[in-house]
Amino acid sequence: MAGYHGFLLNFVDVGFTYGFGVYQEEYKLQEFTDVSATQIDLIGSICMALTLFLGAFMGRPCQRFGMRAVSVVGSIIFFVGTFSAGFCTSIPTLIVTQGIITGSGAGIMFVPGAAIPAQWFSRRRALAIGIGASGGGLGGVFWSLVGRLLISRLGREWALRVSSFVNLGLCVVAITFLSERKTRQTRKQEGEKDEPIFAWKMFKDPVFSVLYFASGVSVFGYLVPFFYLPTFASTNTGCTPFLASLLVSMMNLGSASGRIILGAIADTRVGRFNTVLVGMCCAGVSQWLFWSLANARGSYALSMVLAVVYGLVGGGYIGIFPVVLAHVFDHTRLAAITGLFFTSELLGQVTGGPIAGAILQRTGGYYPMIAYSGASLVLGSGLGWVAKVMSLRREREGARGEGGTA
Repeated sequence: MAGYHGFLLNFVDVGFTYGFGVYQEEYKLQEFTDVSATQIDLIGSICMALTLFLGAFMGRPCQRFGMRAVSVVGSIIFFVGTFSAGFCTSIPTLIVTQGIITGSGAGIMFVPGAAIPAQWFSRRRALAIGIGASGGGLGGVFWSLVGRLLISRLGREWALRVSSFVNLGLCVVAITFLSERKTRQTRKQEGEKDEPIFAWKMFKDPVFSVLYFASGVSVFGYLVPFFYLPTFASTNTGCTPFLASLLVSMMNLGSASGRIILGAIADTRVGRFNTVLVGMCCAGVSQWLFWSLANARGSYALSMVLAVVYGLVGGGYIGIFPVVLAHVFDHTRLAAITGLFFTSELLGQVTGGPIAGAILQRTGGYYPMIAYSGASLVLGSGLGWVAKVMSLRREREGARGEGGTA
């Protein structure tokens, strides 16, 4: 049941955020036509950034109070933020509710959703984490399609209110079936101590530091297709709003599939590090190739190809990143390490989308924005290979010296 708990929580917190492209399209083309794309971007960017940043604080609370209690608090805050956004009629208030409050709730839930599957599996850990993480992709599919349907039938305000209650119900189910392998009581019996709020000592590890930086660089371009592909399709290919939202759904469906497929591949001889880094690089190259061609030809079909391919490799690599952390570092401290690691994405999550919007607004075309977005992922992959080489060198030195592994 641990995998189902992670799946459902990711379905809610990550999935709803990945479906923001539907709301961005509504805000940009219908409700706030006189507001810059950069301002609108802040809603989704802040929400996703907080989802990852607050994870850095959750390792200690998860150990002290338990995953269940932390998940309950996160679910309530998430509900309050989304429900309140249904009553907002300005960008500043939406930034506070749909951005800050909703993102805070998602951030509190993020570590329990990511860490619990890793507690219960060792042999097929990558696949288990991939299945749990696939909830984010399937949630994105669901909320892209259902969000567009609710907006069309009920309006944006009621779409958010209805969504808040659906997500709350899913969280109740997830928390009901939550099961921890190690509770606070069992950790005390085994003599384990609580982790510090921040596992700052990890930065003394050069492999962690380089991998942290690689993740931080790559994320500047990661969310750009999720936020901008629907708007691109609406304005450059002449498709309907439903077909534009379908691109986000297919991207998220690809993401869900990619997390399972890449998770299974990572458990083979290909290796976990290799799988993540190749996926990251391919995510950047796919933007350069398919998005540039779609822009040149005004092609909805090529936009759909990008959505599927980018979802598979982009969503796949980011969903199984915790597997690399569990493999290279101490998996018994995975909650604290994962939380700290994902703070690397804070700056890119907050500013990556707005920077893309500013580039688009300044240049008046999509090519420079596509170049920027793809380059961040390719550069991040290059830095990740540096971390891999350092890790392999350390393993060889450990094997020669003490017979241990890193």
